[in-house]
Amino acid sequence: MKFVDLDDLEAVKAAIDDDTRAIFCRSISNPGGYVTDIPAVAKVADAAGIP
Repeated sequence: MKFVDLDDLEAVKAAIDDDTRAIFCRSISNPGGYVTDIPAVAKVADAAGIP
């Protein structure tokens, strides 16, 4: 399991390897209330062939 800042899409891309099967995130994180840009993360996942 790897943890990355989902605000940094380059970090998300760098964390993906041959063993990656999915990307999990919270749409609104606690306690900061940061809202994940799900469409942007989905584009990274789609490019890597990840659901």
